[in-house]
Amino acid sequence: MGMRIPSNTAAAATSQSTVAQWQQRTQQAQIKAVESAPTPPPSKPAAGTGLHVNLTA
Repeated sequence: MGMRIPSNTAAAATSQSTVAQWQQRTQQAQIKAVESAPTPPPSKPAAGTGLHVNLTA
């Protein structure tokens, strides 16, 4: 059986607060990683790439 913590206790409030802070730090770290990542130059499409449709009767 799992441990049940009533939602009106200080422990539950602390736990929720800690989780919220962790999520916020994780989100900020992901945003910084995306911002600091070098953007690769756009690649040219290879010759002959496109939609190939094989029409047979």
